Amino acid sequence: MSQLGRYEILDELGSGSMGTVFRGRDPVIDREVAVKTIRMQGFSPGETAGFRERFFREAQAAGKLSHPGIVTIHDVGEDESTRTPYIVMEFIAGQTLDALIREASAPLPAEKALGIIKQVAEALDYAHAEGIVHRDIKPANIILTPAGRAIIMDFGVARLRKSQVTVQGEMIGTPAFMSPEQVQGERVDGRADLFSLGVILYYMLTLERPFSGELADIMFKIVYRDPALPSSLNPALRPDFDSVIARALAKPRDARYQSGKEFVADLDCLLSGQSPRAPAPAPTATVPTAEQTVRLPSAEPLATLPLAPGPRERASDVASKLFGRWQGLNMRVRPIPYVTAHLRGLQRPAQIAELIAVLAVIAFIGWLFSPSPQSTMAVLLQHNFRVAAVSIWVDDDLVLKENLVHDEVHRSLLGATRYVGRYSGSVHLRAGDRAIRVQVTSTDPAFDETRDLRGTFAKDAERTLSISCDARRNSLTLSLR
Repeated sequence: MSQLGRYEILDELGSGSMGTVFRGRDPVIDREVAVKTIRMQGFSPGETAGFRERFFREAQAAGKLSHPGIVTIHDVGEDESTRTPYIVMEFIAGQTLDALIREASAPLPAEKALGIIKQVAEALDYAHAEGIVHRDIKPANIILTPAGRAIIMDFGVARLRKSQVTVQGEMIGTPAFMSPEQVQGERVDGRADLFSLGVILYYMLTLERPFSGELADIMFKIVYRDPALPSSLNPALRPDFDSVIARALAKPRDARYQSGKEFVADLDCLLSGQSPRAPAPAPTATVPTAEQTVRLPSAEPLATLPLAPGPRERASDVASKLFGRWQGLNMRVRPIPYVTAHLRGLQRPAQIAELIAVLAVIAFIGWLFSPSPQSTMAVLLQHNFRVAAVSIWVDDDLVLKENLVHDEVHRSLLGATRYVGRYSGSVHLRAGDRAIRVQVTSTDPAFDETRDLRGTFAKDAERTLSISCDARRNSLTLSLR
């Protein structure tokens, strides 16, 4: 590709499931720019029209932002020949915060971490005052200039990720930086961005993510678990750091910092060695364990009862249920909470009868709102990589992410080495017409290919997605049968 609209394309800066970013030049004013294209494969004509409308609307809103801590949007358009939508942005030289953290061998110095977070919080305070929420604050979306300026990228794109039919999201990857309300599909405001910023601060100061594990475990912890105190992972931190981060990561939105300005005030206190102005919130009530009795509130509506593991159930099982329900309903319906109780200690028959009745009602509601009908997609993959990774999205959900390793090694008489690898698995999905995206990446050899296809899945039926990867030919082919 040598040109998009009037913009000359100089080289590629990066690519992902959402699109590709190029370094370009505006020949009219001889200015270097960054041009981000948006993938449009897999859309129906109706979906294409709707997405284009949202794309231009979101880009126009983000283009009104003017702040030194936010990448400026210069233009938005659509290439006439390919009909590819693109956003033209300010080109900024530097490295992402994600790269800085990954290269670090020890937690970042507190003063440096606080300075970066303060700049981002100030920029978010401005954007939120303009009525715009980013929704995808993470280290990869923050670039650091050689002069030490922190600048937020991708305003106006995160909302598109949520609605795009074939994308991912780094939930579309991992929800490690998402807020509890995002995980549960609730209304999002600026406080979600501040929660994400608190996750980044924790990560910078400890080199550990506050919510880690498999995808379902991460989601469970974001909603129900408080992370370890940062000072327990980095003894150089004062207890005041624990208080500030605990407020930023409070589960209830009303207990968090209510604005970027409020967050900045406490960051300034930490930088000057003073105690934060805002008191630390009380620890979040954790989900009862198998050894604890769950008290059933008599007057509380069933829809507000807490999600809790049963007597023989581990937290990871509950996490899987939460993830499965969230995935199956595609965030359109909040997970239907379920309740169980520890039967030990119940003495009177009336108590046991009441408990059984409540559980029966909840079971019926769970059945009524269960994500039905369901289908199964078997996945068969063949490749010739030494190591690689595959990611599969169904509609807007990342449903599978696996590392690929070779099963066999063949060496010719001339010394050439050939790897042969296979992978098999399955995913459950809702019946109906589904958009499927497959991405395979490898660094040895370099490989990053994405393909899309659509398929119709019948209720209680199984179809097989066959994937073939050839590193030597740089090819990725899909078939659905």
